[in-house]
Amino acid sequence: MCIIVAKKSGVELPSKFVLETCFLANPHGVGFMYNNKGRVIIEKGFMDFYEFYERLIEIDNRIDLSSKGLVIHFRIATSGLIDQGNCHPYPITKANKFLRSTFISCPIAMAHNGIILKYHKKNSQLNDTQLFIKNDVYTIIKKYSLMFYKDERILSYLLKISNSKLAFLDQNGQMTLIGKFVNDEGIYYSNNSYLYGLNKYRIHHK
Repeated sequence: MCIIVAKKSGVELPSKFVLETCFLANPHGVGFMYNNKGRVIIEKGFMDFYEFYERLIEIDNRIDLSSKGLVIHFRIATSGLIDQGNCHPYPITKANKFLRSTFISCPIAMAHNGIILKYHKKNSQLNDTQLFIKNDVYTIIKKYSLMFYKDERILSYLLKISNSKLAFLDQNGQMTLIGKFVNDEGIYYSNNSYLYGLNKYRIHHK
């Protein structure tokens, strides 16, 4: 099970301990996105926790990520290649080279937690999320414009056809979550696996 960790502007970063717990449970690559200067910036393909964390703190020191929307995704593969290019998040596009790019800026991007059964193909280069974006989300954008995530009917439709949890971030830092997320002190988690390490820590130190 993957996990999405998301926060709105004005909320501090999750602790290193929590982030490492997420990585240990989902070790097939990390990526994150944040808004800056009217764009969403995606950086992904971190296969080592410390490489990821050092980069996150480097950016935080430079632009103060507490003032930005931020979505982090820790992947455990269920379909598609296990490599840097298949880490989340993704821009909304049909182009494979952009979906697999490890550094890209765009007006809106998304991350996914779950399995989209109709795109669940073990031997495919792309994973189910990338195929879902190419075939469904991109089509919705072409029909309804980049503001599709402000329409509750469209969000309900995306939830129905994906049966998953989705996180969108736009160029202004607006975060839109689809599906049930855990809100823990202003940080949203797509499932409670972030607590596993904390629970073990608490038991060990009683």
